[in-house]
Amino acid sequence: MWVLLPRRKPEIDLDIFITTFEAVATLLFIGIVGFYMISRKVLPESAINILAVVTIDIALPALVFVNIVMQFNPHAMPLWWHLPLYFFAFTAFAFVLAKLLSVLMLPKHKAEFTASLFYQNAVFFPLAIISGLNSSRSELMVKLFFFTLFFAPVYFSTVQFFFNDGKYKVDKSKIFNPILLATIAGISVVFCGLSRFVPDFVNESLMMVGKMSTPLLMLIFGGSMYLDYRDKGRIEFVEIVKFIIAKNLIFPAVMIGIIALFRPAYDVAFLLLLQAAVPPITSLSVMAKRYNGRTSMINQFLFSSFMISLLTIPLFMMLFEMIYGRIQ
Repeated sequence: MWVLLPRRKPEIDLDIFITTFEAVATLLFIGIVGFYMISRKVLPESAINILAVVTIDIALPALVFVNIVMQFNPHAMPLWWHLPLYFFAFTAFAFVLAKLLSVLMLPKHKAEFTASLFYQNAVFFPLAIISGLNSSRSELMVKLFFFTLFFAPVYFSTVQFFFNDGKYKVDKSKIFNPILLATIAGISVVFCGLSRFVPDFVNESLMMVGKMSTPLLMLIFGGSMYLDYRDKGRIEFVEIVKFIIAKNLIFPAVMIGIIALFRPAYDVAFLLLLQAAVPPITSLSVMAKRYNGRTSMINQFLFSSFMISLLTIPLFMMLFEMIYGRIQ
């Protein structure tokens, strides 16, 4: 005889909301410090470019390389090569959804709206959140590097298509960037069996340099947000609200639905949701300016999305926990 038991209701645990909120708030607080330093002329505006070079060309590649060399185990992670494939699947998802949601916008803002939805802050924001939530889970950080292996080549080779200048030119230095090269170098060292020959002091030195990347990135973010806010132009409140609903709510909500339906592996699901929930990439306004886009509109999208993400990212992490259990 079959006995029907009542279905267990998902438990709502506010701990993950609070933990994620604190992780995002920590990032934004460092960003506020950067905002203050640039706005009060403690650092000149040109310092943002210098810090960006130090972070993107030195600190972050060092972090990528040393984490792969120290944490990547092909036997324990045999399907690591699936992660870039998931990235391309996510990219297709983001493009289709961005195009569908672009009908919400006025025609004059459609290119900026679609590009801001499509290009998420794929590496820096997730890296900082993973560091805050999973300090003992360095392999999740490695998986993030594999997942976003081709983000920069895709970004720099396609962003110009969203803006109407009639020109197309690929900057190879942006495609074969230091982060991509560091990832390839780290994988090569591991597969050639050379990782055990890397001296401990080298690993420790690279780790110390790499750990600078998160605070430096957020200082750059804060300084960039000040420049974006200063050059915001006329504030388009209605368009901003539309963008927040699309980027901060609809994108992660649709991804939550896909995750609940298909149930991919835990780490894959976590990365997919994080990619859907994070704000747009901060360099988009610079790229839009290069290709004659409306940078003031993108600046407003960036600033508002980052501020609202303080609540929306913890909210969707809490929903994720209800589906998969406590974040590991």
